Amino acid sequence: TWDIGLGGRKTGTLQTLDPEPPDPELVSSGRDMVLALASPNTTSSVPSVNGQFAGWCRGAGTRPQVVVSGGRLEDPDGWRPVVLSRRDIKRVLGAFKANAGPASICAEGSDVAKPFDYGLADIEAVAGYRDRAGHWLATLRLWGESGCDGPIDDAWSSHTFLVDGKAVKHLGFNLELVDAGDFDGNGASELLFWFSGYNRDGYVLLVDRANDKVEFTWGYH
Repeated sequence: TWDIGLGGRKTGTLQTLDPEPPDPELVSSGRDMVLALASPNTTSSVPSVNGQFAGWCRGAGTRPQVVVSGGRLEDPDGWRPVVLSRRDIKRVLGAFKANAGPASICAEGSDVAKPFDYGLADIEAVAGYRDRAGHWLATLRLWGESGCDGPIDDAWSSHTFLVDGKAVKHLGFNLELVDAGDFDGNGASELLFWFSGYNRDGYVLLVDRANDKVEFTWGYH
């Protein structure tokens, strides 16, 4: 029996059955996906906003919600969205440049890439969150686009950081926060992100005060 929720609020329930495989020798790493719905999904869908949670194949009409069994939907750490200031962005600038790396830019109508020495004025805040203890998340990216064909530099992707006092930790790129909650019932909040990259989508779960990371992704070809 699963509880479905978003923002600490229960939005529905469902039940699943885990049938025995017809041949135990065929069981692979996909065994955890062998679930059958035992009851209708009673949750209500939540529309995505401004193209959030889009995937490699298509845009998202609805946004993900959290499903837990044995854990909690409530967020004891109290994560809330905030508007990041230029001072906040400056605080993360060094970590952004260190992890995003160099960037190239192409003039309109040209396929010649030139180095782009970006600075604070060239970075925008995509999203920001803060918890009751003063930890905060910053998702940053360069303004605009590179204008170049082919695979883009990592610096043109969004990058997410966790700021804890003087420590700034890079959590990954192309991450969108789905929800925060005590999903494993240990009294502290975990952070669940949606990830979408080149030919790959999936989820990233931060646990143990973001000291551990679990990734579940899949490809399309």
